[in-house]
This record gives sequence, structure tokens and C-alpha cells, in this order.
Amino acid sequence: MHLPFDRDFYDYDDPAEVALPAFLPDNPHNREQMAMFHGAIRFMDVHVGRIVDALDEAGLTDSTIVVFTTDHGMAFPRAKSTLYDAGIGVTLIIRLPAAIGPGGQVRDELLSAVDIRPTLCALAGAPVGQGVQGRSFAPLLTGEQGYQPRAEAFSEKNYHDHFDPVRCVRTDRYKYIRNCRDSIKALLPCDIELHFPHRSRRPDLREPRPAEELYDLQADPGEEANLIDSPNHAAVRDDLRVRLDRWMAETDDPILTDPLIPYPPGQF
Repeated sequence: MHLPFDRDFYDYDDPAEVALPAFLPDNPHNREQMAMFHGAIRFMDVHVGRIVDALDEAGLTDSTIVVFTTDHGMAFPRAKSTLYDAGIGVTLIIRLPAAIGPGGQVRDELLSAVDIRPTLCALAGAPVGQGVQGRSFAPLLTGEQGYQPRAEAFSEKNYHDHFDPVRCVRTDRYKYIRNCRDSIKALLPCDIELHFPHRSRRPDLREPRPAEELYDLQADPGEEANLIDSPNHAAVRDDLRVRLDRWMAETDDPILTDPLIPYPPGQF
């Protein structure tokens, strides 16, 4: 679902009844946008269902792995185009043929999008290939023993309408964010800028952002209390700094040598 949400194509929820996340001001505009977002989700779900039904009707269910995922969080201020959980947390639904593994599981292990390819290769019995960073989570789907959970997952942002280099490392409890360039707290992409006027955003999103952020996701799932200078969290901060530095070096992150990464090819 992408802004603008089109009410002419689907019904949407009663704006008075929707629940807004804490990072969105509670006002009529945001309630209407969330209500339309809910309607867009249902509309999309119907059409994904048509694809699944077509596989069933064609007799392909027992030989097809269905993967449904998204590329970012919802298109609202302080979500999409940020490295907060509302921006990097995505949908991942996988339907397996019955012969491969049981269905109906809900898992909460830490995964990364780079894990999808090696997982599908493992399930299909195909070689992963060279240069793949991810790791297979196939045992979670098939019920096999011996899966070792990820210790951390990494995310990055360089461009989304603006040059905005940000990096982060997330464990099951903590997140460390490194803002590689001075800016405001939430540099919004154009679609959100156009559809969410300033009165529909928190005023603090226009304030200067810190160079580093650290959040205890267990105690503070909304990522509001920055613990970067907390003496009680110095060991966690230092550990996550080292992990992020190591990952950036291993992936030859261009921000390490060039603070102005060239625009990728294409038209902007």
C-alpha cells in the first residue's frame, strides 16, 4: 500500500474506532489516514488470496512456496524511511507445501531480509551461491532442531528522496542507531511530506537529531527514551558500537571512506 490511499477502490474503517500508534498525534487527519490504511490492507489481502486460490486451482499448492513480505513499515511519519521498528519491521508470511513443514506457526525470532534467499534455497535444495550475507532460517519452518537464533540484525538507509545515511544494529532487546549526517529527527520522504501536514506530525520530528541513539526495546518499545548517555547502559552501547563498526567494515560500507555517497544510477 502506497500513499495516497484511494478510498474509491475499497471500504475503510471508522476513523473514530482505529488505534493510533503513540508516535502519531491523535487528530482527525491521522485517524482518517489510518482508517484508509486498514482498508487498503484488506483490499490487498483479498487479491493476495486470489493468487493463492489460483495456485490451489492449478494444482500447484504442493509444489509451491508462497512468500509474502513488505519492503518497509507503514507510510506514516516516524515509520517509513526511518530505522525505528515502525520503519524496519516488516510483514513476513510463508506458506509451505505440507510435505516440507507444518503450517500455522507464529514465530518471533529476529530475522533479516537477507535471510530469505538462503532459506528458500535450503527449502528447495538449491545452492545458495557466493557472496550471500544472510543465513537460512529453514529449520524454524520445517521443525528441524539445531537452529541458532541471530544475535543481531543490521539495517541501513542512504537515499529516499533525500541523502540521509543512517545505520543501526538491533538485538532482541536493544537497538543502536548511528545518524551519519546532521539533520532533523525524521527526514520524511515526499509521499509522507505531501499527505501529512505539519499539524499531523509530532513537533519534535523537526528538532535536530543526535549522532547516536540507543533504546531498550523491552522497556521502551516506542523508542522514545534515548539511553546513549546513560551510565547504566554504557556496556551495551559500547558493544553495539563495535558490532556495527565490524559489520560496516565487512560490507565495505562506502560511508566509511566517503561521507557523500554518490547517487545510485537512475533518474532522481
